[in-house]
Formats: sequence, structure tokens, C-alpha cells
Amino acid sequence: MNSEWLLLGPAALYMMSMTLTPGPNNLMLTASGANFGFKRTLPHMWGILGGCFFAICGYRTRPRRTV
Repeated sequence: MNSEWLLLGPAALYMMSMTLTPGPNNLMLTASGANFGFKRTLPHMWGILGGCFFAICGYRTRPRRTV
């Protein structure tokens, strides 16, 4: 079995717990949705998604230290 498949279970649990717990982004989206409605909150949602994407890309493309 590939080591990638062995990480699938813990990664899925991590993603599920991070989605269901009220972090700062979830709280901001909840407040924005309550105040402005779903359609006007969509740009906020896309901004959070884009920020996460760029943070992950930045992490993946950082220079590696060689020993």
C-alpha cells in the first residue's frame, strides 16, 4: 500500500474537524451571511478560498534547504 493512501484517513479527519469547528473564517462568513445574505457573501467566500490556495502554493514553492 502506498504511503499516500496511509495518510488519507488522518487527512480526512483533519479536514472534517477544521470544517466543522468555528474558526475565524467560519465566524466571519457566518456573520457576513447573517448581515448581508448569501449572494453578497460569495466574494468573501471566494477571497478566503483564494487566500488558502495562495498560502498552500507559497508553502509548496518555498526554497528547500539542502544539507
